[in-house]
Amino acid sequence: MTITPQSIARHELREMLSESDARHRLLMASVTDHAIIVLDPQGTIVTWSEGARRLKGYEEAEIIGQPMSLLYPPEDAANGVPQRMLAIATAEGRHEDRGWRRRKDGSRFFADVVLSAMHDAQGQLVGFAKITRDITASVQAERRVRAQMEQAEALLQAAPDPVVIADREGRIVIVNARAETTFGYRRGEMVGRKVEMLLPDWHRVIGEARSKPYLGRPALLEMGAGGDIVARRSDGQEFAVDISLSPIAMPQGTLMISTIRDISERRRTEDQLRQAQKMEAIGNLTGGMAHDFNNLLSVITLNLEMALDMAPAGDSSDRMIEAALQAAWKGADLTRRLLDFARSKPQHPVRVDINEAITNIIRLLHRLIGEDIEIMLDLAPDTWPVAVDPAQLESSLANLATNARDAMPKGGQLVFATANRVLTADDPGLPSGLAPGDYALVEVRDTGSGMAPEVMQRIFEPFFTTKQKGKGTGLGLAMVFGFARQSGGHVGAESRPGGGTIFRILLPRTIGTEKPREPVRLRTVVRGAGETVLVVEDNIALQRIVVRQLSQLGYRVLEADRAATALEVLAQETVAILFTDVVMPGGLDGIELARMALERSPGLKIVLTSGFSSDRIDASGLPDDGWQMLTKPYRTADLAQAVRAALDG
Repeated sequence: MTITPQSIARHELREMLSESDARHRLLMASVTDHAIIVLDPQGTIVTWSEGARRLKGYEEAEIIGQPMSLLYPPEDAANGVPQRMLAIATAEGRHEDRGWRRRKDGSRFFADVVLSAMHDAQGQLVGFAKITRDITASVQAERRVRAQMEQAEALLQAAPDPVVIADREGRIVIVNARAETTFGYRRGEMVGRKVEMLLPDWHRVIGEARSKPYLGRPALLEMGAGGDIVARRSDGQEFAVDISLSPIAMPQGTLMISTIRDISERRRTEDQLRQAQKMEAIGNLTGGMAHDFNNLLSVITLNLEMALDMAPAGDSSDRMIEAALQAAWKGADLTRRLLDFARSKPQHPVRVDINEAITNIIRLLHRLIGEDIEIMLDLAPDTWPVAVDPAQLESSLANLATNARDAMPKGGQLVFATANRVLTADDPGLPSGLAPGDYALVEVRDTGSGMAPEVMQRIFEPFFTTKQKGKGTGLGLAMVFGFARQSGGHVGAESRPGGGTIFRILLPRTIGTEKPREPVRLRTVVRGAGETVLVVEDNIALQRIVVRQLSQLGYRVLEADRAATALEVLAQETVAILFTDVVMPGGLDGIELARMALERSPGLKIVLTSGFSSDRIDASGLPDDGWQMLTKPYRTADLAQAVRAALDG
């Protein structure tokens, strides 16, 4: 055996180790989950533990005296990795490393290695102690977790809704990209901050879930929690969200995953639907009220006219009766406005050039609103035509201008603008309940005092007004709402206190030309010649005065209070004219009664009357060209003309 300085050093190192206490020998024999070996200063293996044998597969006899590089993959050994480890440990006294190592059979494992320099009493380097631990399983698990985390992160960032993950104290740990765009903060501005900066009610939702047991445990731990709460953007704007909270156990503690969905658009749609249902209910109630009012007004006006005719000439009661009549007709005008709100179809739609209609009404508005308000026009030259009732359009524009005037007591600007709008089914600007299509837009903008949100919610309700008592009826905007709805369109408003108001009316584009029904022209009171008229009216007071009026006009009059009774009369009597109310109890309305009567008597003449024209009449005109329509309340001259027109038609 050749004796070299290296072999002498190894011998001395072994002698030094053999002379150490029994604890060192016990450690080498008892530690089996770590490989403990001793190297000489050149990296040659001097001692070999039981743990090293189990981990690397070499017996002590075959490995002692071999270089440390034998335990490395060939490529690492060729690249000098073992020598670099020895050099670092020599310089720094200790070196930790992780990497692939090689077993006797050639298989590899991932190792955690600690290499410590050993010195003698004089401080001279005598070798190294090397402890190796197999961490392949934990590294593989860590990689799996990392891959899962990366996949989860990718899914998190790709999520269509904002996701915010917070710890138990409510500090934000992770947010996704959608949360940045939704809340307006950069990621770094959110992480580490309290969730309440985004979700003021976050802890309340958690508290409610914790207070509700589920199978003996808090609901939060079993099922998560959630609900509709308010969120807040970086600019302070609040909006409605639906939040779903789910706990997840992590090594650092339980984290709360908050999945957030912006439901502000859904809320707006629901609010619009509720508002539409509310206005529909108000419209039905208003229409019924108007019908009853018109019956009462008809009784009042016809009786007053008869009293006026019966009063002696020059009697002082004339003026009192005339004053009462004027008041009754003012009441009829208010009822007409209620009907304008309640109707679902326009009365006399025709093709209208909106720009021309606005230009024409401007001449009247200058006198209406005063000189301290500047009227400006911003009319698109190619604005589409619409099919509307021209009188209702002009009245709606006048009402909007009047409201704008009242909102600008010190003067300001009033702008009328028009444009075309193509609204699709997925268009965010499509109002709830409005069909997609082509619309002409009319905007009326003012620089007035504006309105608070609680006022905005009620502006289209009949009789709602913020004006002083006696300064307004509260029917102006209700009429505008009714006009837009009747025309198949929509009206909306945008306003804030001190910021003026914008009203937007959308009206459907029309292609054809609609001609208005020619109104009955009332001239002089014409009398009858003994013809028989059957009056069908369920309001007994109105029935009596109509019967009396027709009798005085020279007609033979029969009466009935419902359709079934009228059919019995028609079976027994020869009748020239059926004068019937449209809305009646008993299951048959006036139109059905008229059709059944015509089947029995084809030459029968028909006059319909109503305090609230039905949709069937509004939508298609009178059921037959020879029929007459008399709207309540009416004058004696109107009654006489309608009956005479039916007889002569």
